[in-house]
Amino acid sequence: MPWKGVATVFDVRLSFVRHVLGGTPLAELCRQYGVSRKTGYKWLSRYRRFGSSGLRDRSRRPHHSPQRTETTIEQAIVAVHDRYHWGAAKIRAHLTRTTSLAIPSVTTVHAILKRNARVHEVPTPTPPLQRFEAPGANQLWQMDFKAHLEIQRRPVYPLTILDDHSRYLLAVTSCPNTQYPTAWTVLWNVMGQVGMPEAILSDNYFGNRGRIGISWFESRLVRLGISPRHGRIYHPQTQGKVERLHGTLQRELFPYLDTSSLEAQCTIATECLAVY
Repeated sequence: MPWKGVATVFDVRLSFVRHVLGGTPLAELCRQYGVSRKTGYKWLSRYRRFGSSGLRDRSRRPHHSPQRTETTIEQAIVAVHDRYHWGAAKIRAHLTRTTSLAIPSVTTVHAILKRNARVHEVPTPTPPLQRFEAPGANQLWQMDFKAHLEIQRRPVYPLTILDDHSRYLLAVTSCPNTQYPTAWTVLWNVMGQVGMPEAILSDNYFGNRGRIGISWFESRLVRLGISPRHGRIYHPQTQGKVERLHGTLQRELFPYLDTSSLEAQCTIATECLAVY
Protein backbone atom coordinates (compact mmCIF):
# COMPACT_ATOMS: atom_id res chain seq x y z
CA MET A 1 0.00 0.00 0.00
CA PRO A 2 1.28 3.54 -0.72
CA TRP A 3 0.95 4.68 2.86
CA LYS A 4 2.85 1.83 4.54
CA GLY A 5 5.59 3.37 6.67
CA VAL A 6 4.03 6.86 6.52
CA ALA A 7 4.08 8.53 9.93
CA THR A 8 0.61 10.06 10.21
CA VAL A 9 -2.86 10.12 8.65
CA PHE A 10 -2.14 13.71 7.63
CA ASP A 11 0.80 12.51 5.53
CA VAL A 12 -1.42 9.93 3.84
CA ARG A 13 -3.99 12.57 2.88
CA LEU A 14 -1.33 14.99 1.67
CA SER A 15 0.31 12.28 -0.43
CA PHE A 16 -3.08 11.41 -1.91
CA VAL A 17 -3.82 15.01 -2.88
CA ARG A 18 -0.38 15.58 -4.39
CA HIS A 19 -0.78 12.49 -6.58
CA VAL A 20 -4.19 13.74 -7.76
CA LEU A 21 -2.78 17.18 -8.59
CA GLY A 22 0.11 15.45 -10.31
CA GLY A 23 -2.27 13.87 -12.81
CA THR A 24 -3.03 10.44 -11.36
CA PRO A 25 -6.75 9.60 -11.81
CA LEU A 26 -8.64 10.01 -8.54
CA ALA A 27 -10.56 6.75 -8.93
CA GLU A 28 -7.32 4.82 -9.33
CA LEU A 29 -5.83 6.48 -6.22
CA CYS A 30 -8.95 5.71 -4.20
CA ARG A 31 -8.51 2.02 -5.00
CA GLN A 32 -4.82 2.15 -4.06
CA TYR A 33 -5.42 3.99 -0.79
CA GLY A 34 -8.49 1.95 0.15
CA VAL A 35 -10.87 4.91 0.46
CA SER A 36 -14.15 5.80 -1.22
CA ARG A 37 -14.41 8.38 -3.98
CA LYS A 38 -16.47 10.54 -1.63
CA THR A 39 -13.57 10.62 0.83
CA GLY A 40 -11.08 11.33 -1.94
CA TYR A 41 -13.10 14.29 -3.24
CA LYS A 42 -13.50 15.57 0.33
CA TRP A 43 -9.73 15.58 0.89
CA LEU A 44 -9.19 17.34 -2.43
CA SER A 45 -11.85 19.95 -1.65
CA ARG A 46 -10.38 20.71 1.77
CA TYR A 47 -6.92 21.11 0.28
CA ARG A 48 -8.17 23.54 -2.37
CA ARG A 49 -10.04 25.62 0.23
CA PHE A 50 -7.64 25.61 3.18
CA GLY A 51 -4.34 24.30 1.87
CA SER A 52 -2.48 21.51 3.64
CA SER A 53 -3.94 22.57 7.03
CA GLY A 54 -7.37 21.48 5.78
CA LEU A 55 -6.18 17.87 5.71
CA ARG A 56 -5.62 17.71 9.46
CA ASP A 57 -8.20 16.09 11.75
CA ARG A 58 -10.97 18.44 12.84
CA SER A 59 -12.80 18.61 16.11
CA ARG A 60 -16.08 16.69 16.14
CA ARG A 61 -17.58 19.08 18.65
CA PRO A 62 -20.85 20.50 17.29
CA HIS A 63 -20.96 24.20 16.42
CA HIS A 64 -24.28 24.57 18.21
CA SER A 65 -25.75 22.67 21.18
CA PRO A 66 -29.49 23.44 21.30
CA GLN A 67 -30.01 21.36 24.46
CA ARG A 68 -27.23 23.00 26.44
CA THR A 69 -28.37 24.63 29.67
CA GLU A 70 -29.27 28.31 29.34
CA THR A 71 -26.56 30.79 30.28
CA THR A 72 -28.77 32.35 33.00
CA ILE A 73 -29.22 29.02 34.76
CA GLU A 74 -25.54 28.17 34.44
CA GLN A 75 -24.52 31.52 35.94
CA ALA A 76 -26.95 31.00 38.83
CA ILE A 77 -25.50 27.59 39.60
CA VAL A 78 -21.93 28.90 39.57
CA ALA A 79 -22.90 31.88 41.73
CA VAL A 80 -24.45 29.66 44.41
CA HIS A 81 -21.39 27.46 44.44
CA ASP A 82 -19.03 30.44 44.76
CA ARG A 83 -21.05 31.77 47.71
CA TYR A 84 -21.72 28.60 49.69
CA HIS A 85 -19.27 26.06 48.22
CA TRP A 86 -22.04 23.47 48.06
CA GLY A 87 -22.21 20.36 45.95
CA ALA A 88 -24.51 19.73 43.00
CA ALA A 89 -27.38 18.16 44.98
CA LYS A 90 -27.62 20.99 47.51
CA ILE A 91 -27.26 23.68 44.82
CA ARG A 92 -30.10 22.17 42.82
CA ALA A 93 -32.35 21.91 45.88
CA HIS A 94 -31.60 25.53 46.84
CA LEU A 95 -32.28 26.98 43.38
CA THR A 96 -35.41 24.89 42.89
CA ARG A 97 -36.80 26.26 46.16
CA THR A 98 -35.73 29.90 45.81
CA THR A 99 -36.03 30.61 42.08
CA SER A 100 -38.44 29.99 39.22
CA LEU A 101 -35.65 28.75 36.95
CA ALA A 102 -35.93 25.28 35.39
CA ILE A 103 -32.98 23.76 37.21
CA PRO A 104 -31.61 20.63 35.48
CA SER A 105 -30.77 17.34 37.14
CA VAL A 106 -28.04 16.87 39.75
CA THR A 107 -25.84 15.22 37.12
CA THR A 108 -26.15 18.24 34.81
CA VAL A 109 -25.49 20.66 37.67
CA HIS A 110 -22.33 18.74 38.49
CA ALA A 111 -21.30 18.85 34.82
CA ILE A 112 -21.80 22.63 34.79
CA LEU A 113 -19.65 23.04 37.89
CA LYS A 114 -16.97 20.85 36.34
CA ARG A 115 -17.10 22.75 33.04
CA ASN A 116 -16.59 26.01 34.92
CA ALA A 117 -13.62 24.66 36.88
CA ARG A 118 -15.52 24.56 40.17
CA VAL A 119 -15.06 20.82 40.66
CA HIS A 120 -11.74 19.05 40.72
CA GLU A 121 -11.89 15.28 40.45
CA VAL A 122 -9.84 13.55 43.14
CA PRO A 123 -7.92 10.69 41.55
CA THR A 124 -8.68 7.30 43.02
CA PRO A 125 -5.58 6.09 44.83
CA THR A 126 -4.07 2.94 43.43
CA PRO A 127 -4.22 0.21 46.07
CA PRO A 128 -0.80 -1.01 47.16
CA LEU A 129 0.44 -4.23 45.67
CA GLN A 130 -0.14 -7.25 47.86
CA ARG A 131 2.91 -9.48 47.94
CA PHE A 132 3.40 -12.70 49.84
CA GLU A 133 6.12 -15.28 50.15
CA ALA A 134 6.20 -18.44 52.23
CA PRO A 135 8.68 -18.09 55.13
CA GLY A 136 10.58 -21.25 54.26
CA ALA A 137 11.19 -23.86 51.58
CA ASN A 138 8.60 -26.62 51.10
CA GLN A 139 6.01 -24.67 53.07
CA LEU A 140 4.13 -23.74 49.90
CA TRP A 141 4.37 -24.88 46.29
CA GLN A 142 2.68 -23.36 43.28
CA MET A 143 1.62 -25.53 40.34
CA ASP A 144 -0.24 -24.98 37.10
CA PHE A 145 -0.68 -26.21 33.55
CA LYS A 146 0.61 -23.88 30.88
CA ALA A 147 -1.30 -23.42 27.64
CA HIS A 148 -0.69 -26.32 25.31
CA LEU A 149 2.05 -26.57 22.69
CA GLU A 150 1.54 -28.20 19.30
CA ILE A 151 3.99 -31.09 18.96
CA GLN A 152 3.79 -33.27 15.83
CA ARG A 153 0.15 -32.26 15.36
CA ARG A 154 -0.86 -33.18 18.88
CA PRO A 155 -1.25 -30.94 21.94
CA VAL A 156 1.24 -31.20 24.79
CA TYR A 157 0.55 -29.54 28.15
CA PRO A 158 3.58 -28.44 30.23
CA LEU A 159 2.94 -28.81 33.99
CA THR A 160 5.11 -26.54 36.15
CA ILE A 161 5.76 -26.82 39.88
CA LEU A 162 7.89 -24.39 41.89
CA ASP A 163 8.66 -23.59 45.50
CA ASP A 164 7.01 -20.33 46.62
CA HIS A 165 9.79 -19.30 49.03
CA SER A 166 12.89 -19.95 46.93
CA ARG A 167 11.23 -19.91 43.49
CA TYR A 168 13.16 -23.10 42.85
CA LEU A 169 11.74 -24.75 39.75
CA LEU A 170 10.85 -28.28 40.77
CA ALA A 171 9.42 -29.56 37.50
CA VAL A 172 8.53 -28.70 33.92
CA THR A 173 6.92 -31.84 32.55
CA SER A 174 5.18 -32.24 29.20
CA CYS A 175 1.85 -34.02 29.70
CA PRO A 176 -0.46 -35.55 27.09
CA ASN A 177 -3.52 -34.07 28.84
CA THR A 178 -4.58 -32.02 31.87
CA GLN A 179 -6.45 -34.78 33.70
CA TYR A 180 -6.09 -35.19 37.46
CA PRO A 181 -4.30 -38.59 37.34
CA THR A 182 -1.72 -37.19 34.92
CA ALA A 183 -0.99 -34.20 37.14
CA TRP A 184 -0.92 -36.40 40.24
CA THR A 185 1.69 -38.70 38.72
CA VAL A 186 3.98 -35.74 38.05
CA LEU A 187 3.43 -34.31 41.54
CA TRP A 188 3.97 -37.73 43.17
CA ASN A 189 7.32 -38.14 41.42
CA VAL A 190 8.46 -34.67 42.48
CA MET A 191 7.50 -35.33 46.11
CA GLY A 192 9.45 -38.59 45.95
CA GLN A 193 12.55 -36.61 45.01
CA VAL A 194 12.36 -33.55 47.29
CA GLY A 195 9.76 -34.35 49.95
CA MET A 196 6.22 -33.12 50.55
CA PRO A 197 5.16 -29.46 50.95
CA GLU A 198 2.88 -28.20 53.69
CA ALA A 199 0.50 -26.63 51.13
CA ILE A 200 0.01 -26.37 47.35
CA LEU A 201 -1.40 -23.26 45.67
CA SER A 202 -3.08 -23.66 42.28
CA ASP A 203 -5.94 -22.21 40.30
CA ASN A 204 -9.49 -23.52 40.64
CA TYR A 205 -8.97 -26.14 37.94
CA PHE A 206 -7.60 -28.42 40.66
CA GLY A 207 -10.45 -27.52 43.04
CA ASN A 208 -14.10 -28.49 43.19
CA ARG A 209 -14.99 -25.74 40.67
CA GLY A 210 -18.02 -24.53 42.60
CA ARG A 211 -19.37 -27.95 43.49
CA ILE A 212 -19.96 -29.17 47.04
CA GLY A 213 -17.05 -30.93 48.70
CA ILE A 214 -13.51 -31.29 47.50
CA SER A 215 -12.10 -32.59 44.23
CA TRP A 216 -10.39 -35.92 43.57
CA PHE A 217 -7.05 -34.11 43.46
CA GLU A 218 -7.66 -32.22 46.71
CA SER A 219 -8.76 -35.36 48.54
CA ARG A 220 -5.41 -37.01 47.81
CA LEU A 221 -3.54 -33.96 49.08
CA VAL A 222 -5.58 -33.91 52.28
CA ARG A 223 -4.85 -37.62 52.95
CA LEU A 224 -1.14 -36.75 52.85
CA GLY A 225 -1.59 -33.82 55.23
CA ILE A 226 -1.04 -31.23 52.46
CA SER A 227 -3.32 -28.18 52.49
CA PRO A 228 -4.85 -27.41 49.06
CA ARG A 229 -5.16 -23.69 48.34
CA HIS A 230 -6.66 -21.83 45.40
CA GLY A 231 -6.73 -18.29 44.08
CA ARG A 232 -9.88 -16.35 43.39
CA ILE A 233 -11.74 -17.15 40.19
CA TYR A 234 -10.45 -15.09 37.24
CA HIS A 235 -7.64 -13.75 39.42
CA PRO A 236 -4.38 -15.37 38.27
CA GLN A 237 -2.36 -12.79 40.22
CA THR A 238 -2.73 -14.99 43.31
CA GLN A 239 -0.56 -17.59 41.57
CA GLY A 240 1.72 -14.81 40.35
CA LYS A 241 5.02 -16.66 40.68
CA VAL A 242 4.03 -19.62 38.53
CA GLU A 243 2.29 -17.32 36.04
CA ARG A 244 5.46 -15.24 35.85
CA LEU A 245 7.44 -18.44 35.26
CA HIS A 246 5.17 -19.28 32.33
CA GLY A 247 6.03 -15.94 30.77
CA THR A 248 9.73 -16.71 31.14
CA LEU A 249 9.32 -20.16 29.56
CA GLN A 250 7.29 -18.76 26.69
CA ARG A 251 9.86 -16.05 26.00
CA GLU A 252 13.18 -17.78 26.68
CA LEU A 253 12.67 -21.53 26.29
CA PHE A 254 9.76 -22.83 24.24
CA PRO A 255 10.54 -20.92 21.01
CA TYR A 256 13.97 -22.61 20.87
CA LEU A 257 13.01 -26.19 21.72
CA ASP A 258 13.51 -29.04 19.32
CA THR A 259 9.92 -30.25 19.42
CA SER A 260 10.91 -33.80 18.54
CA SER A 261 12.53 -34.23 21.95
CA LEU A 262 10.48 -31.94 24.15
CA GLU A 263 10.44 -34.26 27.16
CA ALA A 264 14.24 -34.56 27.30
CA GLN A 265 14.76 -30.86 26.82
CA CYS A 266 12.20 -29.97 29.49
CA THR A 267 14.30 -32.05 31.87
CA ILE A 268 17.39 -30.06 30.89
CA ALA A 269 15.44 -26.81 31.15
CA THR A 270 14.34 -27.74 34.67
CA GLU A 271 17.97 -27.86 35.71
CA CYS A 272 18.95 -24.70 33.81
CA LEU A 273 16.02 -22.68 35.14
CA ALA A 274 16.07 -24.15 38.62
CA VAL A 275 16.46 -20.64 40.04
CA TYR A 276 15.16 -17.98 37.65
